[in-house]
Amino acid sequence: PNCGAPADGGKFCAHCGTPISQPAPQPQQQNYQQPPYQPNQYNQYNQPNQYNQPYQPNQYNQPYQQPVVPDKYNGHKMGWYKFLIYFSLFAGAVINIINGISTISGSQYGGQADRVYTVLNGMKIVDVTYGILLIGIAALAIVARFQLAGLKRKGPALLYAYSISGMVATVVYLVLVGVIISRYGVNFGSIFDARIIGSILGSIIFLVINIIYFNKRRDIFVN
Repeated sequence: PNCGAPADGGKFCAHCGTPISQPAPQPQQQNYQQPPYQPNQYNQYNQPNQYNQPYQPNQYNQPYQQPVVPDKYNGHKMGWYKFLIYFSLFAGAVINIINGISTISGSQYGGQADRVYTVLNGMKIVDVTYGILLIGIAALAIVARFQLAGLKRKGPALLYAYSISGMVATVVYLVLVGVIISRYGVNFGSIFDARIIGSILGSIIFLVINIIYFNKRRDIFVN
């Protein structure tokens, strides 16, 4: 730098002796690699256009659908069943209670109860016993009614028991009355007139109809 002579790489010039400064070391160049491009999440233009999405129907614009109410009767027609629980069993209970009270008090003899009981020995005991049974049968009708209304498994069986007990109690009562009056020369068979026989046959038909009817609907009486 002083004399312009070529430098030979030493610390001093070989021609004039002037110190020669060494060149400053050059920094090593780093191989910079640009990171892969990632779309800016804050840039709305790099996001998919929400307005270009496939159309989805608005759930609030759907037609109204009536909620499906489960059928507790499993599709069975229940007209006879409703007749039983809303009328027949209640009416039967009321009739049995009235007949029971009448039989116990002897009012069915039209004010001649004392005379009848004096002449026909044992008739009062039969009447009182039968009257109590009728009141018990009335209670059975009410129990059967609520069991049926609740679709309880025992409902049909209690209905059958109600029908059978009423029929059996009536037949036994008539037989005992026939035995008592036959002691005094009255024909035993006279008490079984057409009205009584018709009532008994009606009870049997009523029982058979109910057995067939509820056997077809046993799938709903499972509670």
